[in-house]
Amino acid sequence: MKHKIRKMRKNLRMYYGFRVLCAMNFIMPIFMLFLIDKGLSSFEIVVTQAAYTLTEMLLTVPSGAFADKVGRKKTLILSTIVYSVALGLYAFVDSFVQVLLVEMVFAIASAAFHGTGEAFLYDTLAEAKQEKKYKKVLGTAYALQSVVIGLAAVAGGLMAKHDLALPFLVSAFPVALSIVPLFLLDEPKRKNVEDASYFKLIRDATVYVAGHRRLRNIMYFVGVTTLVGFMGFMLYQPMLTEMGMPIEYLGVVMMVMSVAHGLGNKIAHRFEKRLGHLDLMFVFTGFRALLYLLVYLASGYYLVVWAVVLDLVSGLASPIVSEWVNRHSMPENRATVLSLSSMAGCLSFSLFSPLLGLYVDAYSSQACYLLLAIILGAYALRQIAVLLLGRLSRG
Repeated sequence: MKHKIRKMRKNLRMYYGFRVLCAMNFIMPIFMLFLIDKGLSSFEIVVTQAAYTLTEMLLTVPSGAFADKVGRKKTLILSTIVYSVALGLYAFVDSFVQVLLVEMVFAIASAAFHGTGEAFLYDTLAEAKQEKKYKKVLGTAYALQSVVIGLAAVAGGLMAKHDLALPFLVSAFPVALSIVPLFLLDEPKRKNVEDASYFKLIRDATVYVAGHRRLRNIMYFVGVTTLVGFMGFMLYQPMLTEMGMPIEYLGVVMMVMSVAHGLGNKIAHRFEKRLGHLDLMFVFTGFRALLYLLVYLASGYYLVVWAVVLDLVSGLASPIVSEWVNRHSMPENRATVLSLSSMAGCLSFSLFSPLLGLYVDAYSSQACYLLLAIILGAYALRQIAVLLLGRLSRG
C-alpha cells in the first residue's frame, strides 16, 4: 500500500504540472476579438464553435473508448501534441473557412482529453484507496489551472496590444512542454479490456448510462449548463469592448473571473457538505439563472460583478459534477462514460448555439443573457418537478 501511496503522490505532482503548463493559455481575453478582427459575424463565430463541439461530440466517445482500451497516458500525450499544433495554426488563420478547419483540429485534441484526464486521476486515487479525496484533488487541479489562466490572461491582453495573433503562438510552447510531466506519469492498473472492440466498449457504456437514472439526469444537466455557460462566456468580450474597455483591462477582468472560478473549484468539496441534502442541480441552475438575469439588467461595468460571481458558481459545479459521473461509472468504462457526459454538452451546444448566434445578431449580446436566464430557469423548474414526482412516487 505504501508503494501505491507514493505512486499516487508522484502522479498527482505530474498531473498538477501538466494542468499548469496547459493553462498557460494567453488567448482567453482576446479570442472573440481576434475572430471579429478577421471579419467574422456573431453567427459565423458561433458556427465555428458549433463545428468544434459537433466534431468533439463525434470523437469524444470513441476517444474515451480508445483511452479505456490502450491507456489514458498515451491518449493524453496524443491530445497534447494535437492541441499544441492547433494553437500554432490558429495564429495564421485569415478567413471563416480557415477558422472552421482549425477549430476541428482543436476538437480532436479536446475529445481525446475529455474524460481521459479525470478518469486517470480517479483511477490513481482509487488504486491507493483514496477516491473519497477526488473532489478535493480535482478542485485543487482546477484551482491551480484557473489561477494560471488568469495570470496568462493579463499577459495575453498586453501581447494583443501589439498583435492579436501573438498570444496563440506563445501559448503553443508551454502546451508542448506539458508532454514532459505526462511521460513521467505511472498508469494505474485497470481491468484488461484490450481484447474488447471499440464498438463494444461504446455500446456497453451507452447502455449502462441509458439504464442508470442518476447518470441520465447528469447528462441533461451537463447539456443545459454547457450551452448556457459557454455562450454566456463568449459574449463578455464584445460587450465590454463595446463599452469602451481597453484590451489590456479586459485581460485583468478575465483574470479576476478565472481566479473566482478557481476559488469555486477549491472549495467545491466543502460546499457540497454544507448544503447536505439540497438538490445541487436545482441550486446551480436556479442561482445561475438569477445571475444571468442580473447581467442582463446591469448597466455599465456592473455586469463584471455578476460575471465574476457566475464564474465562482461554475467553479463550484465542475468538480462536483465530475465526481458524480466517476462515482456512478465502472473502472472499465470510466473514460467512456465521462466522454458521454462531455458529448451531452457538445450535442447541446452544436444544436442550439447557432440559433443563439442569430439572436445576438438580430438583437444584442446583452439581450441574449435574458434568454440564457430563461433556459436555466426552465431547467430549475424541471428539477423541482422531478423532485416532487419522486417524493410522490415514494409516498
